[in-house]
Amino acid sequence: MIRARRVRLAVPLDRSSDDPRVQLPAPPATTRPARRLEQQELAERLARALETLPPDQRAAFALFATGEMTYAEIADALGIPIGTVMSRLYHARRRLQGLLPDLAPGTRENRTAP
Repeated sequence: MIRARRVRLAVPLDRSSDDPRVQLPAPPATTRPARRLEQQELAERLARALETLPPDQRAAFALFATGEMTYAEIADALGIPIGTVMSRLYHARRRLQGLLPDLAPGTRENRTAP
């Protein structure tokens, strides 16, 4: 969730720094200390929510959240079937969505009625 909120800037490498077409965007309106504090609070909320997960769900979610392991790799690491990995991730996500509804856009609680 935190990675999805991060803004990434890209500047072409084939242009010189003197090129007037290469302009970096202005820094965001929020000050850096305020942004840092917001990220710290978000990290603390997420850590507290993760602590409430059962150990088996937390382990599967932690391995998956890095984005470096596939379901099969997680299954091998934990010594469980892929279906069990999928189930644990499903239940972990559901619990986290319930604990952090403002961070889970698109859930029923956050949708407005037509």
